[in-house]
Amino acid sequence: MPPSRRPPRPCQRCNHMAFVRVLPREHSVLPDPVRVEQVSAPMYVTYWPARSIEIENAGVGLLETFICKKCGFVEWYCVDFERIPIHPHLMTEEVDYSAAGDGPYR
Repeated sequence: MPPSRRPPRPCQRCNHMAFVRVLPREHSVLPDPVRVEQVSAPMYVTYWPARSIEIENAGVGLLETFICKKCGFVEWYCVDFERIPIHPHLMTEEVDYSAAGDGPYR
């Protein structure tokens, strides 16, 4: 497993310090008319644009979750967020609220 992105701090909801770390997986079925074959792959926020996508290699923005063992609160983190490509075709965009001087976030 890749190194964790979560800082070593207590649960935001209940202050508990024990968690279950999970790399969520997406499950699908290969489109084979002869036999049904299930596949499983880590969840990513997007994929590199390519003609043929190999799920294990094309994903960018690997997701990980931490589940509090006391209250069940779930925190999501993105392991390689700095590699996420920004493009409308991929339905990704960069939003920087620090540039907005008139909003509530100053």
